[in-house]
Amino acid sequence: MGTWSGRRIAILAVVLWLPLLLVAPTGFYTVDEVVQYLSVVAFAEHGSLAIGNGYEIYESDDLTLLFLRPGPTGLVAQYPFGFTIIAAPFQAALGIRGLFILNLLAAAVAIWATWKLVNILSGRRVAIPAALILLLGTFLSNYAVAVWPHALALAFVMSATLFAAKVAESNSFRPILAGSGGLILGLGILIRTDVALVLPAITAWLVLFAPRPYIHLICAAAGLLPVLLGAALVNSAKFGIFNPFTYGSKGDGGVSLSGHVSVLAIVLVACAATLLYRHFPRHRRLLTFGALALVVLSSALFPLVQEFYARLLKGLYVLIVDLSQHPDVGRYPELARDEYGRVTFWTLHKKALAQSLPWIGLLPLLALTEDRHRKGIVLASLVIIIVILPFSAKAWHGGLAANMRYFIYTLPFLAYLAALSLVALQKSAAPSTSLALRAALLTLLGLSLLSVVTPFWSGYLIEHRLPPLLVLLLAAASLLWLLTRRFASMLWILSIVALVWSGYTAYVNDVTQALSLRARAQLVSNAYAAMVPKGAVVYDNFVPAFAGLIERGDTLLALTGLGDGSMDEAFVREAIADGRMIVGRDAAHLAQIQASLSGLDIQRTKLGSIGEEPVYGFSLASSR
Repeated sequence: MGTWSGRRIAILAVVLWLPLLLVAPTGFYTVDEVVQYLSVVAFAEHGSLAIGNGYEIYESDDLTLLFLRPGPTGLVAQYPFGFTIIAAPFQAALGIRGLFILNLLAAAVAIWATWKLVNILSGRRVAIPAALILLLGTFLSNYAVAVWPHALALAFVMSATLFAAKVAESNSFRPILAGSGGLILGLGILIRTDVALVLPAITAWLVLFAPRPYIHLICAAAGLLPVLLGAALVNSAKFGIFNPFTYGSKGDGGVSLSGHVSVLAIVLVACAATLLYRHFPRHRRLLTFGALALVVLSSALFPLVQEFYARLLKGLYVLIVDLSQHPDVGRYPELARDEYGRVTFWTLHKKALAQSLPWIGLLPLLALTEDRHRKGIVLASLVIIIVILPFSAKAWHGGLAANMRYFIYTLPFLAYLAALSLVALQKSAAPSTSLALRAALLTLLGLSLLSVVTPFWSGYLIEHRLPPLLVLLLAAASLLWLLTRRFASMLWILSIVALVWSGYTAYVNDVTQALSLRARAQLVSNAYAAMVPKGAVVYDNFVPAFAGLIERGDTLLALTGLGDGSMDEAFVREAIADGRMIVGRDAAHLAQIQASLSGLDIQRTKLGSIGEEPVYGFSLASSR
């Protein structure tokens, strides 16, 4: 690996992902992408965050597409505005594919920053496999060719963490580095609000390990706070709410602190413990014991705390180990099991973290690592724990995504810990190169054959049932090696199998699903764009179908109410009175449109078909 570097691995990522970008259909993956794209288009074309969609005329909730919010200037996307501004030039130049390019480049930057970070913390020997695992053995590829900005946010997270590591490794006062790290993290929060989750992790780590940590944290705050102030001012203009983290709604997209009081309390206690660890190093064992005692006593004395711990443990299990045990599976129509036993969200197969990354069973081997890696292990552990906790407390699986998309910030750090484990094992029991190659090739061949022979059952086995068993086997083999120093060959084989398995799941299953979903959306989108007349109102709950109409910019996009599925009858009648055609295709929408227009002299026209499903337009007979 002597010739490898972070730059070369990042270039390899671009080369590997570029064919995916070129063949990827330009349909949208989910409603989130549609809303974010509407915002980007509005800013690219008009320099405004306001999205028209007729709301300024009709003020109907049907025009808000779930994630648009009415504000002082009109409809705006609920999401932070940073992505809108960065993506606008890419969209103006290349449309939807321009956003694919932006995220691909951002994912490559994240890989480079991971290599650089790990090189600082643990050296080149660990940095190279960490970057390669992130590229080839995680689901980062699923977000490298996409519209929504997970990859871009990750690039900012890793860049900010890299600056923090440079501060911690320096023996002198580095105000520019600290301030730049705070600034970059703030800009990341303007991309995705959940970037803020890494802030307490980095803060605690700097308190523990940085020279003169408090003055460095003040410098970091000097970089961060102006960005948050700017975000609050923009949100005040968008929503009428002076808050850098608001989504402009009552539910606030899960970003409101009031929805995470229990987790916030844990983080605050952990921060206090960090301060004590820093200033009372001789009493760290006592402090650790005290923290554990606090957990046990609070659970025993307070039923609400006990209930929270139980909910948290259940959430950790379903989001990390086995999503099929999620309490909402089967309770709601969107989250179900298909006939082969796979967990699906609107037919998209979903997986827990370990079902995507069975190589996390390697992590017990961290016990072999040298003490000089302790600083890096603590950083990785803090980020992983703090990012995972709030979602586990609510067992939030991330909606329409094949994997745990909210855990994307953990991927570089998990890859780092896995690389540390492999390097430590290699020092203790050097593997045979030929054995590793044979294990990789046989695993790839076996998974491919299984997918071809039983394409449906194999999805259940490869994505859902077998990965947790592989994690268990790998963890058991790791512990066995730690205790006995035996069965090294078996441990190496299982490690290679797990890494190849993760890569296969990411690049074959996840990417294929994403491309298929985008192709379906593009098919419907193109059909709508070809048949819908100007000025029409189009009702379709498959919101990704609106891509072509967004590019045209001359129709109103509508969605029936979330939950009860009701249609705004007053809006439909007012729009048709204004000479607009009301368009729908599924039976439920057609029935609702007809019911909304009862008593009027209406003409129903077949505009065409999407697949075998006819599309109808309704207009006043006198306007035809």
